[in-house]
Amino acid sequence: MAGAGGDYTGPIARAVGDLDLSLPAGMVVASLLYAVLARGGRRWAATPSG
Repeated sequence: MAGAGGDYTGPIARAVGDLDLSLPAGMVVASLLYAVLARGGRRWAATPSG
């Protein structure tokens, strides 16, 4: 339940006034993971086959 607060509020959320940071944090993690995986894929594609 979003916005319920109470027992599920962590110390960081409590410190910033019960602000839910899961969406921005997830976007940052997903972006970094995408960048790392995309760079790795380019490296493999650049190697000559055979």
